[in-house]
Amino acid sequence: MTTALQTIQPSEYDIIRDQAQALVKTGVLPPAIKTPEQALAIILTGRELGIPAMAALNTINVIQGKPTVSPQLMLALIERAGQLEDIEILTGEDYVQFTMQR
Repeated sequence: MTTALQTIQPSEYDIIRDQAQALVKTGVLPPAIKTPEQALAIILTGRELGIPAMAALNTINVIQGKPTVSPQLMLALIERAGQLEDIEILTGEDYVQFTMQR
């Protein structure tokens, strides 16, 4: 993944917008994604993170109007970065604790 600012060509934007419209019509997206504009925002957020459209739509949630990555996607991005050496997940009745070592 690059840290350089990604640009999008108008033709690419049109394709992504059309995908978002078609996907919303299918009814297979998470129920919180109700409009093509919401789907488009999530797809573009995923694109900036190097996440394919369908993965983004299923792992990026809109919370208080902001696209937010799910814990599963966060962990996958950390793993992909190659910075995760070890992880321990302790579960209890009211908590989940992650311990990461580099």
